[in-house]
Amino acid sequence: FRMVAVGNLRSIKNYIGMLNIVKQAKERGLEISLDIYGEGNQREILEEIIVRNDLCNDVYLKGHVLNIYDILPMYDCYLMTSFQEGFPNALSEAMASGLPCVAYKCHDGFSELIRDGYDGYLITSGEEQKFVDRIENLYTDRELRRYIGQNAIEISSRYSVDRVLAIWEQCIQDAINIHNGLHTKN
Repeated sequence: FRMVAVGNLRSIKNYIGMLNIVKQAKERGLEISLDIYGEGNQREILEEIIVRNDLCNDVYLKGHVLNIYDILPMYDCYLMTSFQEGFPNALSEAMASGLPCVAYKCHDGFSELIRDGYDGYLITSGEEQKFVDRIENLYTDRELRRYIGQNAIEISSRYSVDRVLAIWEQCIQDAINIHNGLHTKN
């Protein structure tokens, strides 16, 4: 069962927590691996934790890549344990690739991206046992993995360029209308 994460190796991404989650999943007997794509100032710390927790045959820091769309389909699940995110591009790309995702809900906007139990799983930050439970659900149930992965692909249409541009155009038009309405009153 191959899992993947993508992002800068910085403390805000909480890869230390992710490694702890992988360790707990391994302790449950799950035969899993995790590839992390990205570079950053936490590389050495993460390498030390991987060695200390005997995860050298399970977790791999793959470095920076340019062809993530070609790589994502090789995996079974996407993980995200960030403490904070803006719009999570990597998460959206994983969903668009048909990967079921397990992510910490680091802000309320994530509920618009991931509809919990339908196209991924949202976990309250810090609930590591629940995070491991969701990985285990996907690990043991191939049909669930397929169902959630298929639903995740819908993000491509929900956030297509045309749809996002239409939303922006409407926002700009609303702002113009408000400005003109306020301006004419002065």
